[in-house]
Amino acid sequence: MVQSQTLATLLCSLGTGVYVYKHVFDAKLPTFKQKGPIKFKAPIAVRFNHFMVCHLTGRLGSGSFASVYAATFPSIEDTELMDHEVAMKKGIEFLPWEFYAIQTIHNRTKPSHWALFPRLHPFVIQVDQLHVYQNATFLCLERSYRGTLHDLVNTYAKHGKAVPENIAVFYTLQMLRSIHMVHSAHFLHGDIKPDNWVLLRGSGLATGAAAFETSELSLIDFGRSIDLRLYPKGTCFKGDCHAKGFQCVEMLTKRPWRHQVDAFGVVATAHFLLFGDYIELHTTSPSTWRIKRHWKRYWRSDLWTTLFDRVLNVPSCDAPPDLLALATMLERYYTEDASKIKELTQLLRAQDRMVPRSSL
Repeated sequence: MVQSQTLATLLCSLGTGVYVYKHVFDAKLPTFKQKGPIKFKAPIAVRFNHFMVCHLTGRLGSGSFASVYAATFPSIEDTELMDHEVAMKKGIEFLPWEFYAIQTIHNRTKPSHWALFPRLHPFVIQVDQLHVYQNATFLCLERSYRGTLHDLVNTYAKHGKAVPENIAVFYTLQMLRSIHMVHSAHFLHGDIKPDNWVLLRGSGLATGAAAFETSELSLIDFGRSIDLRLYPKGTCFKGDCHAKGFQCVEMLTKRPWRHQVDAFGVVATAHFLLFGDYIELHTTSPSTWRIKRHWKRYWRSDLWTTLFDRVLNVPSCDAPPDLLALATMLERYYTEDASKIKELTQLLRAQDRMVPRSSL
């Protein structure tokens, strides 16, 4: 996290979408003990300023540092968000930085990268507005998703099923490509986990030979992100996220890290998709790390072993795993067996029927 004075300068450089108020936010929002989604009995009107009002229709979820509400903007002349459904995130400390990070990543992403992945947009969630008060901050996000990867694993479990390997490959491919794009913008996300990947609305509609190249995930929650351009070139970092199952090898061994933190988050999330539990590691030699679980005999263990080995055993910050090359390798799951593409389409359609629609 950068100093507040530096952050203020960065926010001013972004121009549109930033609103800073001298007064405090005094609207009364309801509090709930439970953390899950809640639909309000009646919409709550929140007036940001004399010309902008939004209606909160329910709470999508809450965490340690913020709550996220389902919201709509009524028709207001000269407003780009007329009758538009959004997700309104309320917090205090980290939301201005998150706004800066998301806007900057989109601005820095080169058109040449989109040529590589024309179907991958938006790989990072879009942000519309930031409202900053003395005692609260509101971040206006697009609301085009249907739960997280964590929710997806739970949905399969409720139906007595595990996530099929084909689906795990499909989402792991997208994660690798997306993080490659984030890194190409000189950012680290810093908090990759199943809760921070959301399924886009329309998930399950991918068809055809290129179905595995489509995007059905979007990355959220950039409160812990790092803008590498704000540090001297080659800077590495030390520190521990203290989240069991998401501490990269470098954190566990007290070594510096940089891109490893995100690459590890991807394989930790892939592990959760495959096994339904968090990753646990052990060493097979003083310098070789492996997962404790074993691949099922009918899985493409050759691909999974290579992916996890490259990410878990990084020699140094200056030799990060090539996420684009790993994604290309994982594509062999489909290119070497055409039946897997047809199977993917069928699985995604079945999953679309299984994943619940939000009532908010």
